[in-house]
Amino acid sequence: MLNSSRQTPSVTGIQFSAGAIAASSAIYAVVLLALRYAGPMPEDGFVGPGAWPTLLPGPLLAVIGAAMVLLSFTIRKWLERWMLPRDNSLNARFRVVTIGMQPAIAAGMLGLIYALVTGDIAWGLVLLAMSFFGCLLQFPGRHWLEQADDLEANTQS
Repeated sequence: MLNSSRQTPSVTGIQFSAGAIAASSAIYAVVLLALRYAGPMPEDGFVGPGAWPTLLPGPLLAVIGAAMVLLSFTIRKWLERWMLPRDNSLNARFRVVTIGMQPAIAAGMLGLIYALVTGDIAWGLVLLAMSFFGCLLQFPGRHWLEQADDLEANTQS
């Protein structure tokens, strides 16, 4: 049996973590803009022309990114239906939130890498914006987090 000394996160701590995950896409966008307009990023990206496969232009990546963001909602709903009936603790809800946001964050990372490689920041920013708003729409509300069984047991005693 594993003996874990980790503490159960608080409702505010979970919301802070989810906010930090969502804010990462906004921070990537600010860094990308700073690199382009105030820093060393060349017009044709750090790798140069022809480095990125021509089969993946910006609009196609935007479609892939949108699919990843939509997939994040599906994963979160699936995790809620699969995990929470078995373990409705605050830790389980924290895992549902963080795992559910990861495909949306991956879409933002795809946009960041695409912009850095090709120098096309417009499509990179589109993917980062989709990622940011996808995470914001999954932000855990206090009411949803307070439905955890271990939190209800602590408030009743």
